[in-house]
Amino acid sequence: MATGGEHEERVLPLFIVDNQLPAFDKKPFTTAEICAALERKGGYNSMEGAQKIGGLWRLYARDNRVRQKLLIEGFVLRGVTITVKEKNPFLVSSVGGESREVPATKLIISNVPLSVSDDEIKGAVMELPGVVMRSRIIAEKDRDEQGKLTHWKTGRRFMYVSVPQEPFPRTVQIAGFNASLYHKEQKGQQQQNIECRKCMQKGHRAAACSNLIKCRQCFCDGHKAGDRECPLVAQNAQDTVQNAQDTVQNAQDTVQNAQDTAQNVTNTDNNEDKSDKHNSDEGIDRSRSRIREKLKAYRRESSGSVKRVRSPQGLTSPYRTGKQARVQEDAEMSDSQSESGENDTGQHDSLC
Repeated sequence: MATGGEHEERVLPLFIVDNQLPAFDKKPFTTAEICAALERKGGYNSMEGAQKIGGLWRLYARDNRVRQKLLIEGFVLRGVTITVKEKNPFLVSSVGGESREVPATKLIISNVPLSVSDDEIKGAVMELPGVVMRSRIIAEKDRDEQGKLTHWKTGRRFMYVSVPQEPFPRTVQIAGFNASLYHKEQKGQQQQNIECRKCMQKGHRAAACSNLIKCRQCFCDGHKAGDRECPLVAQNAQDTVQNAQDTVQNAQDTVQNAQDTAQNVTNTDNNEDKSDKHNSDEGIDRSRSRIREKLKAYRRESSGSVKRVRSPQGLTSPYRTGKQARVQEDAEMSDSQSESGENDTGQHDSLC
């Protein structure tokens, strides 16, 4: 850099895509490790720093000489030669005749045979809503064990397109095949649809949630569903107690109704017995009255048809034959039994 009154030299950053770095182990890359590897190529104190933002590393050289050397030769990181990029791969410059940078994203197309031409893929991609291509279609090449690119194609192809307002579908028909599309904004949309099980808000998971827990029943903060602090739990408990009391009362009413029914049945049976007995007594009395009336009628009829004849002893006695004689005998026998009963009663009274 120039000092004093001179204008400082402007040094633009270089770029590395993080997912294109060698990943032989899970140990993440650090600023110190990357800057040390860069200074082994550019010289001591040739780097001002390295910064990772999102999935992109920005490399800041102290002068354009070192920057140009790194851009041409690359550098070695963990035994692998790394190629740096002069421009941000996620931004496209000078679009539509204007000198400005337009946000772009990498669109990866997979599950398409190598025999399918780039023109067929381009035609299918251009039919997607809102797509604006910012680069040609590039065939992805495989890397060897040292991380160096080979000339063998993997079958995946990619291009840079303007960031769409709505993420592209994950599957699209290309030459009769169900091709898979991927760009990082799809993951962002999926993340937005995630609902936190703790606070019930979208865009994050419960493990990363710093909000208060929210009840899924009453939607109040500070407790979860089923806790005693939930007003609905207390209300449900009161309702349960009230329902139990109502059930007990209904059972008692049922028992009382059964007892009343049994008592009514008993009273009905007693009344029927009394009525039957009363009717029986009345029937007996009526039968006796009819018998007495018949006896009286027979006596009257008999007394009117009696003929006196002289007995061998010279006494006159009524002569009756047939039915009249039998009725008369029955009447006399009944009278004699009545007189005998009265005599027995008188004797019993005299003895007493």
